[in-house]
Amino acid sequence: MEGTRTTQRKRRKFRAAPYLFCAPFFVTYIVFTLFAMGFTFYIGLTDWNGFGEMNYIGFDNYVRMFDFATDPRLLETLINTFLLMLLSMPVGIGIAVFLCFFIQKKSLKKKHVFRILYYLPALMTPVAVGLLWSILFDYDNGTINKILLALGIIQDNIYFLGTEWGCRFVLAFLLVWASFGSTVLFLSSALSNVPDEVIEAAYIDGAGPVRTYWSISLPVIRDVIIFIVITGMIGGFQMYDAPVLLFSSGPSGGLPYGGPNRACLTMMMLIYDEAFNAMHYGYGAALSYGMFLFVAAFSFTSMKLMTKKE
Repeated sequence: MEGTRTTQRKRRKFRAAPYLFCAPFFVTYIVFTLFAMGFTFYIGLTDWNGFGEMNYIGFDNYVRMFDFATDPRLLETLINTFLLMLLSMPVGIGIAVFLCFFIQKKSLKKKHVFRILYYLPALMTPVAVGLLWSILFDYDNGTINKILLALGIIQDNIYFLGTEWGCRFVLAFLLVWASFGSTVLFLSSALSNVPDEVIEAAYIDGAGPVRTYWSISLPVIRDVIIFIVITGMIGGFQMYDAPVLLFSSGPSGGLPYGGPNRACLTMMMLIYDEAFNAMHYGYGAALSYGMFLFVAAFSFTSMKLMTKKE
């Protein structure tokens, strides 16, 4: 009996080992995620400026956030985000779908080489991309203006970043260039898993390569396309590094925060500006929770609409 009890005690001690190994993750998750979320929500109920006492003001920050007559910046960020997504996402996904039509052909050799080449822009950090684009589209010494002048297409330099729609198109072009590589990778990987029997059956029925690709292959990978759209929308709401660097660094530095008339002001830029530049931590925390609600509602609605059965 004593030997059995000793063995059971050893087993009990041994069973505690997995919990000890998992403890660091749970501790860090509770401290740096759950506690941070709760503390941020509490800060959103105060007018704290980072110093002194936290004066509880209830939901005044949330009321102010939706008072577009007094502070229209939140509405502007939502409009800017939707416009940028409309300008970039259809183009980026369309280019990826077009390129994958050729990549998924069996006659194409070394497909992985093309996938790597297309994915290279995604490896660049948003900071580097924003700085690069600010140099390319600079008014005085921008590479794009020099090329257009050399070709005789324009007579004077174009101030791409000096107009509302100009900076929007530049930022949309940046988003397409930076994201279509990962889109190609996802689509090509999904297309490689389409059953060969389905493709061969379509060819036997008389469908050509284009018809088969459009009517058979793409509908089969519909879930992957929905995933790309949803993650792209979430990324649009969280966009910060590239637009900030585009308008505040390089030769084009000194442009207004968020571009001319705040045409490229994003939600993350507004949160950072309120919390760390204006020192309105309470309002910045409320805006961060507002962004969370917008992203959650928009993602849920979009997923329901795109997965709705006919």
